[in-house]
Amino acid sequence: NNAIFVWHGHGAAGMIGYTNQDVLITSATVSSLASNSLSNVKIALLLTCNGGSTPTNGVSMVDAVNGRGAKCTVGWDVTINTQCATRWNQLFWEKLNDENETIVEGFRHADYWITDEYGSTIQTMFSGHRVERGDIYQNI
Repeated sequence: NNAIFVWHGHGAAGMIGYTNQDVLITSATVSSLASNSLSNVKIALLLTCNGGSTPTNGVSMVDAVNGRGAKCTVGWDVTINTQCATRWNQLFWEKLNDENETIVEGFRHADYWITDEYGSTIQTMFSGHRVERGDIYQNI
């Protein structure tokens, strides 16, 4: 009854999944869904460039998904490094899978180890530009 959605791919302000001008999902499309239609989503993790950025005259993907009932939605408001995003994602789920911790503890774990492996500039990218909506203190 509880879904987990992870998008690790292309994105821009107000959209995820574009390739050569083809857009898979826009924040306008998500916002047009029925209220609470995503209430079964425990976490939506948008590991994409600018998933937390707000487009002109629109809403961010993070706000759109959260606005349709997802319990927690996470994205970034900058261009993120793909290799580092893959590693951050591994570290995040490592903490949650092994120790049944809260989302925020997954953030702390991933942020700490990404700094150790890639340095403070990458850590700032992931912790300083993360956009979170909803309950980051829930267990997954």
